[in-house]
Amino acid sequence: MGDSVQVDPVALFTYGGTLATNVGQAEGQLSDAFVGIGQHAQSAFATKPPGTIPFAEGLTAVAYNNRNMSDFQAFLKDVGIGLQAITSAATSMAVVYATTDEEQADSVNAVDFAFAGGSGAPAGFPKDGVSTMHDQQLAYDDAAGRNTTAAAAADNPDMLQYATSQQPVPGGFVYTFADGSRLQITNATGQSMYRSDTSKTVSIYKPGSDKPAMIVTTGDSTDYSGQPTKSKTTQTMTSDGKYITSSESTTTLSGGTVSVTTSTTDTNGQTQITETKIDPPKKTAPDPSTLGEIEKRQQQYHTQGSTEGMQYGRN
Repeated sequence: MGDSVQVDPVALFTYGGTLATNVGQAEGQLSDAFVGIGQHAQSAFATKPPGTIPFAEGLTAVAYNNRNMSDFQAFLKDVGIGLQAITSAATSMAVVYATTDEEQADSVNAVDFAFAGGSGAPAGFPKDGVSTMHDQQLAYDDAAGRNTTAAAAADNPDMLQYATSQQPVPGGFVYTFADGSRLQITNATGQSMYRSDTSKTVSIYKPGSDKPAMIVTTGDSTDYSGQPTKSKTTQTMTSDGKYITSSESTTTLSGGTVSVTTSTTDTNGQTQITETKIDPPKKTAPDPSTLGEIEKRQQQYHTQGSTEGMQYGRN
């Protein structure tokens, strides 16, 4: 190792772990922010007062906002994958510097290996209990049944036409595909004096397995006071046959406040819960002294109507 290279393997390893933790926390905060953006856009552009007609341009604005948010979320997913790669590389390089000889440790091949390049593991690098980020992702996808036709059909209902058989089950159907995977889709409704519920459950089965590799349940409910709640729960099987469970529920409270609850339960049964409340945007009357002629005329039409008796939202 040259004099210009000074590495603390423990600090480098700690950096990788800290980066992974920070990325996870940031993803949770961004999830709450996206919910707030969507709710605010809906409230600002697509909510109409009683007795008025919908604002068509507002619905278009909401659609554009939703599309842009979807694009941004896809971008952030790629950023997350990149940061995960840096985390894996930092951890690998820490192990390289701690376990291999000096000349090998600072070679280009070792760095290439850390970033999952074409180079093999440097001499002295541990062989047992070690996997690359790519290997881990493949194992995760395989355990969750993501590489099956059933998983493709869960994402794209048009794929259901390629099922080789369809069997009824209580509340829905089970679709079997040529690769042996199965997709079960069921719907349920519930009604009481306090609450009404509807839910949809999609279960993916790998070929030859009677235990679902992934279960996704979405639901809508309304309580006795009229407060609606949307929820989504995903159970994903890991390579050891256990499940990781993540859920999110969004309730619109009276007054327009949105309550968002997210939770994650790992394979050891440890649960982390985050609760966030998002208040609706406050509308304040503009200062009359700052209004131009167009704004003044617009405000007049909103409140008094035009000289021809036309009033916004009523004619």
